[in-house]
Amino acid sequence: MGRPSGRPKKGVHIRGRLARLRGLRRGPLLFISVAVCIGAVAPGSASAGRDLTLQTAAGAIRGGGAIQLQSTDLSFATPVWNLECTTIELGAELTDNGAVKDLGQLTSGAFRGGEPGGACRTTSALGPAAITVGGIPGRLVFTDRGRAELEGVKKLTLLFSFLGAGGLECNFKISKLKGTFNPNGPLGLATQAQRFKTIGSLSAPVCPREANLSAGWSVSSAGETVEAHLG
Repeated sequence: MGRPSGRPKKGVHIRGRLARLRGLRRGPLLFISVAVCIGAVAPGSASAGRDLTLQTAAGAIRGGGAIQLQSTDLSFATPVWNLECTTIELGAELTDNGAVKDLGQLTSGAFRGGEPGGACRTTSALGPAAITVGGIPGRLVFTDRGRAELEGVKKLTLLFSFLGAGGLECNFKISKLKGTFNPNGPLGLATQAQRFKTIGSLSAPVCPREANLSAGWSVSSAGETVEAHLG
């Protein structure tokens, strides 16, 4: 009998080398396949935004088109008195439409009530108040997520002039009004418990320090209801 050899048989050695070579060939191909799959999925990820278009029955509102926001149920409540207006109207110009964020510019604001001169009634002993909207021109934003924001220049302000109290003034400010809306359907905004603070240097000592504003807003353009549509 010959001596047992410690070396593997020649056939086994060759088959082992071939298996390793086949593994090397499969490795890069597998890597390339995975990379191609990842590249194909990324552009269609669920996090991508969708274009929001504001339109009427006549079609999409073009840049520069006027829109109006109107509220008939606004609540402006302070710790000591409340405001009662019949109609609040905000005018704006739509500057960008059909994007993830549609933009506009606030151009006017009016609070109207049933008191003489269109003043609004208050539950304060100070009597009715004429209200002036400040911070115009402001910025208006609608997003594809159904969120809206209204900002003034530096701040959005409401100046109350109490006509029966010698023109006594209370001046309130807020950084921005925030609201929500349905991004697919008639454009109706809801703003809830938006906190205004008093500008002490521009208000009489009897003015409350804060107030909360809540309101529902309808939106129209050229007398037609504005609808939101996600593309």
